[in-house]
Amino acid sequence: MGKAEQTKTYVTRIAAFLFNKKGYFGTSVDEIVVAARLTRGSLYGHFENKEDLYISASEYLLEEWLKGLRTALAGVTSAGHKMEAFFQWYETEAVAAAYGGSPVINLATEADDLSPAVSSKTGTSIARLMRLLSETLADGIANGELSDQLDPLEFACLTLSALEGAAALTRVTGNLHNLRSVCNFLQEELHRLENFDRSARSK
Repeated sequence: MGKAEQTKTYVTRIAAFLFNKKGYFGTSVDEIVVAARLTRGSLYGHFENKEDLYISASEYLLEEWLKGLRTALAGVTSAGHKMEAFFQWYETEAVAAAYGGSPVINLATEADDLSPAVSSKTGTSIARLMRLLSETLADGIANGELSDQLDPLEFACLTLSALEGAAALTRVTGNLHNLRSVCNFLQEELHRLENFDRSARSK
């Protein structure tokens, strides 16, 4: 990676943190320049404008989010255990104050207020997360672990929507009970659709 590309990646990471914490409209270019210790000229040498930087930062945020999820699921074999690992990971990461919380709800909230390009990029990245969850559930159905009455995409959509809403409530109220309650509910729903006894999964 050349120096120019290194600088661009560095600025993207700095901007990603600020955008995730304060949003597009709450983060000024001057704030990003100061945090990155660059001049405006240097910044615009790598990005056409603030929106171009936001697109790059949002892609970085969601990619890091997905990378964290994949790491949490690494080495986990069954679909049920993968979903349990997902809920445990999400409960911690979605409300991490230093990180700014889940970029999914943060970016989705602002997507409609920005250009179609931003909205499209955000939608594509969120769809990747949805696909990862639905494929995990589909694998569970294929290997007989989960009932074929389960619709993988529907449950993935329900899971992501419920968790993101609960995460938003938790951040506003400061009460983790909201998120934990939703995680427990979704996990129980998944257990209800298992094809064999829960205790057998730990053996």
